[in-house]
Amino acid sequence: MTHHPATAAALLLVRLAAQLLPAHRRARHYEEWCADVTGAAHTGLNPLAIAAGALLSTPALHRSATTPAPATPPTTKETPMRQPPPIGVLATVQHLVHRTRPTRSTLLLAAVFTSLLAAGLGLLPLTH
Repeated sequence: MTHHPATAAALLLVRLAAQLLPAHRRARHYEEWCADVTGAAHTGLNPLAIAAGALLSTPALHRSATTPAPATPPTTKETPMRQPPPIGVLATVQHLVHRTRPTRSTLLLAAVFTSLLAAGLGLLPLTH
């Protein structure tokens, strides 16, 4: 199986992102992020974009790990749990496919990822 050229760098970024998390959360997120990065080539996504998303999400994950969760009422069959809306690359793709209006956070992350991509392309040597 051939890997995207940026997979090794993306896996390194994911390792760094996991090290920024509290110890009790590192292994789970590292495993998930590695799977996302290695699976990115199958979906046509750049592994570095996935790794950047992991790195950008670490502050929020760190805060949620150190902040006690508010008490929530028990769920019953009548009140199904809602999944949080997707963010980042996944949300952008879903908005494009389903032609829905993107949220502010989706647009912000799309702008960040586009800027990172443009900066990365600017660093590539021009060869002919």
